[in-house]
Formats: sequence, structure tokens, C-alpha cells
Amino acid sequence: MKNLILILFSITALNAQDNFDVIINIGLDPKMITQGAHKGREGNKPSLDFEVGLGIEWENTRLLMKYKNHQAINFSKWTYFAFDYRKELLRNVYGFAGLEMGQISRRHPDAHGSKPDNYREVTINPIIFGANLEMQYKISRAIGLSLHFAIYQSEDEVREFKKYRKDVNAKISFYL
Repeated sequence: MKNLILILFSITALNAQDNFDVIINIGLDPKMITQGAHKGREGNKPSLDFEVGLGIEWENTRLLMKYKNHQAINFSKWTYFAFDYRKELLRNVYGFAGLEMGQISRRHPDAHGSKPDNYREVTINPIIFGANLEMQYKISRAIGLSLHFAIYQSEDEVREFKKYRKDVNAKISFYL
């Protein structure tokens, strides 16, 4: 992971023609902030589900790495590679569509080594694949506001109940 960050920054630093923009974005899931992870269940309360990303954008292409964390459900996701195509829809309004590859991990706070069915503290799932769409309004050359939708394979623990996870995030992006 550190190598990928170094590669992204190296590519940007070596490019003297200013063709690349380095992107840092921060996103929040509005549904989780207002309703929580388990709407209708006893004890449910609003929770923080955030995502941070780092990447590069040039011409009509964007490459990103992202980290998502939702501590209320002990969920985290690394997106190792997100490749998006960008299209200008209106003045300062852009649409993105792309594919991603990542990995989900789950913490099990009640794990206990002596229980055969509950012995793993952290579960790391195999590589998962997904797709995403995003609509962005660029306030300025350096700042963009967007609504991001992603659908990806769910982790092993919940796959019998649902095959895919869907995320919606409101994001702010900083272009350096």
C-alpha cells in the first residue's frame, strides 16, 4: 500500500507539464449519519461511516485508492484500485463511471480463542470487485463536491443474506 502511494506521488512529481492533478477526497454516508446502520432495530443510533481517498486525475481518467471505515458495524474496506472515466456533462459538472478492486475486513470484538465458531478477531476477505458512479460539481479548480454511488461484492460473513453492498457518499475533493 505504501508503495502505491509512493508511485502516485512519484508520477505526479516527475510530470513537469502539469498534466496530472493529485486528488484527496473525504466522503460521508448521509444515511448512516441520520439513521444508523440498523434502522428499526433496538439500540440503533446514528453512526459515522467515512471514506478517504488519494489518487491522480488526468484528461478523462482517474485512478484512486480509498479506505472506508464504519466502526459501528466493525467494517473496513480498502479499495486498492479504482479506475474511472470522466465526462464533462455541463459547465463544471462531471460524471464519473468506473470499476474498483478491493478487500473488506471485519473485526470481531467478541472473538474468543476457545470457541470453535467464534475464534477469529479479524476476518480479511478475498479480493472483491465493484462498480461506481459519481456526479461532481467543481466549485473551483481546487475543490469539487460530489455524490458517489458504489456497488460491490459483499464480504463472506453476510453473503448468504446479500450478495452485494451498496454505498452512497457525499464527498469533497481537493485537487492539488
